[in-house]
Amino acid sequence: MKKIYYLLFATVLTGIGACNKSNEPATDNIEKKINLSTSIINAEIAKSPVLDEEGKGNLSNGDIFSLVVANADNKYNSFDFTVGTTQLYWKDIDIAASNGKVNFSACYPKQNITEGKFSFNLSTSEEKDLLLATAKDVTVESENPVSLSFRHAMHRLKIKFNAESGIDTKEIQTKCTAKSTCSVNMMDCSNDATNASSADFTGSGEEVEFIIIPQKASDVTLEITVGKTVKTFTVNSIKPEINELEEGKQLYIELSVKEGKIEIDDATIKGWESQGTASGEIII
Repeated sequence: MKKIYYLLFATVLTGIGACNKSNEPATDNIEKKINLSTSIINAEIAKSPVLDEEGKGNLSNGDIFSLVVANADNKYNSFDFTVGTTQLYWKDIDIAASNGKVNFSACYPKQNITEGKFSFNLSTSEEKDLLLATAKDVTVESENPVSLSFRHAMHRLKIKFNAESGIDTKEIQTKCTAKSTCSVNMMDCSNDATNASSADFTGSGEEVEFIIIPQKASDVTLEITVGKTVKTFTVNSIKPEINELEEGKQLYIELSVKEGKIEIDDATIKGWESQGTASGEIII
């Protein structure tokens, strides 16, 4: 009889233990999501991202950017990430992170990344306003949002003409000759235009805009045609103290077109960031 009691008691305990074990969450098999948060810094661009009055905003659902997740040895996984659709999990990252940290980097629009780099050519790229973002030392399997703040990787050059009566600004032709290619390293989102080729970009009218590779101001030449008169000058001749046209900045030049000369009303950086002002005149 005692044997029967002992057997029943042992069976009940075994059942309770099995029940408790089955109710415990299987934490080892939970798929941990990578939560990405994107934003655009000083994003004065007229394309799909949604912007506020200050020109800041976020990428829109359906926008696709290239995403790279790399370890300290620059071994990486790359993905085409579609905003609003793609969901990445930490199990998708198969690179070894000896220090438990990885780096995220992204570029918009998406690019063909080979050996951690891609070539960008303004002459052939449909989207010229290249955006880059980085997030360093992200803890592996962290559930905290990974913040990707995209910045402008190019420089924007804008020229506005103020003409005296009798001069039709619609007929003013502007040609910008500048470096047009660079190599972008996704490990640190840096770009290199050392061996860049140059190209001509043209515009006409009262106001023109050119997106160019960051480069020396002396490497950028403007050719302005007003009627039969043509004037050519480098950007650094307008503002000698500006040696470099930096990424994420915009040089804004106002020129007054008068009979026999073009006067520089103002040359300043605005819209993206500030770099300085200048004044003077150019005789044509």
